[in-house]
Amino acid sequence: WFALNISMGNLNGWILKHHGFAYPVTLTVLHMVCCWALSAICLITCMRPAQPQPVSAETIRKVQVLSYSFCASVACGNIALRYIFVSFSQMVSAASPLFTMCLMFAMTGKRYSRLAYASMLPMCGGVMLCTAGELNFHALGFLTVVASTMLRGVKSIVQARLLTAPEER
Repeated sequence: WFALNISMGNLNGWILKHHGFAYPVTLTVLHMVCCWALSAICLITCMRPAQPQPVSAETIRKVQVLSYSFCASVACGNIALRYIFVSFSQMVSAASPLFTMCLMFAMTGKRYSRLAYASMLPMCGGVMLCTAGELNFHALGFLTVVASTMLRGVKSIVQARLLTAPEER
């Protein structure tokens, strides 16, 4: 997963920057269509469920939020790569645990230990120092990569709630 993630980011940055492809949302749509097609092939050929279970409307709504946040995250990430380098995008994305912790508190009221909050200081402080010194800083690229990181936090929270709620199993 890690290697594929890095490869996709580098490939998208290469397409957007070096080939002058000016349509990051189109790139996102292509990404989503490929994911859908490959998932369908896997389900048809080797991962067919033995007995499909009916799914509640509430579960469908939660999965829709999950998929919309994932798609918007990828779109924002691709838009960001139009303006900033992949390395800078990865640096800012390193702050995702802080976003996830803050969003978890805002969405569910969950609190973490002081040690968990303290561990965010060196990591996010380092990200802020690197951001401040970025030679190729672009405000729109920075804002869209922050939006992408925040949307990944939303996706993580919704995903965790889907996987741990007993009524959804």
